[in-house]
This record gives sequence, C-alpha cells and structure tokens, in this order.
Amino acid sequence: MKKITILFVSFVIILSCMNQENNNVNENNESTFKFSTWITANVDKSDEDYKKEFRSYLGAGIDEILINTLTDPKLLERLTILAKNEGLKVHAWIMAMNRPDDTIALKNPEWYAVSKEGKSCFDTRPYVDYYQWLCPNREESRNHILGLVEGLSKVEGIESVHLDYIRYSDVYLPIGLLPKYNLVQET
Repeated sequence: MKKITILFVSFVIILSCMNQENNNVNENNESTFKFSTWITANVDKSDEDYKKEFRSYLGAGIDEILINTLTDPKLLERLTILAKNEGLKVHAWIMAMNRPDDTIALKNPEWYAVSKEGKSCFDTRPYVDYYQWLCPNREESRNHILGLVEGLSKVEGIESVHLDYIRYSDVYLPIGLLPKYNLVQET
C-alpha cells in the first residue's frame, strides 16, 4: 500500500508539473511567461538613451516595464511610445497613499494621515524620510489619488496602472528593513 501511495503522489506531482509547464506555453509552443522590470523615469534623459536602455532590456529577456514617472502622464506618454517601438509592453506605476513631494497634496495638510499620538505625516514622517502618507479615509485625498491614477490610465498604449503603497503607513516595518533604516522596534 505504501508503494502505491508513493507512486500515486509521484504521478500527481509529475502531472502537476507538466500541467504547470503547459500553462506557460501558447498554441505555437512559445513561452507565455513574461519577465518585467521596474524603473523610475528621468525627465532629463534623452530619447536615444531610453531607446538604448529599452533595447538592453529586450536583450536580457525582459518583455515588460513598469515605469514610475512620479505620476507625470506626459512623461509616461513619451516613454510608452519609445518602449513600445522597441517591443516592450508598458505599465504605469504609482506610489498611491505614500506621496512624498506631491505638490498638490502638500498644499492640503489636512489630507495627511495622523498617528495615534496626533502627529501628522504632513510634518512628521514615520520611520523613514520618504514616508509621507495621505489618509485614505479623507475623501479629498482619495479623489486626488484617483485623479492621478486616471491621468496615467488615459495614456495610450499602456497595459495597466500598478498601485503600490496602497495602505496606511506601517505600524511595524518588516524586520529586514530595520537595519537598512537604523531602526529598533521592540514594542
């Protein structure tokens, strides 16, 4: 009985792996698995430099890029055209609720999250210098974020808009980040 069970389990594992492998292959027996990378755009970088960068991604087997343009739809449009012409798929990327250096949000201090100690992220950044979180409970801050996402989503040729930092600021940072930011969290 033990041998039969082992054989059956082995068969299921092999069949599962075969099915998994087939799930990443299309009808022409070509791989459908995609490799992506994330970049932060630089408005001052030339089109030629971007074309060269995008070609290097393709040469490395990367099919798609997620571009952080700091929510600038015009920059996203420029880079989307260049990347698509080089054969890459493009996704917009946005830091949603964490909005350091957001010029519109900075004019509205009431939009920011407030800690249990009554400290606003507007002027007291928790943990690290780039944490400046808007409050998702405030209709105005939500509408601001939705407007930014809408602007990015209207760029012709992008595949999607990826939202990151779609949460409150951390109560505890992950253990692996504590040494990076020279933090000690014991309580």
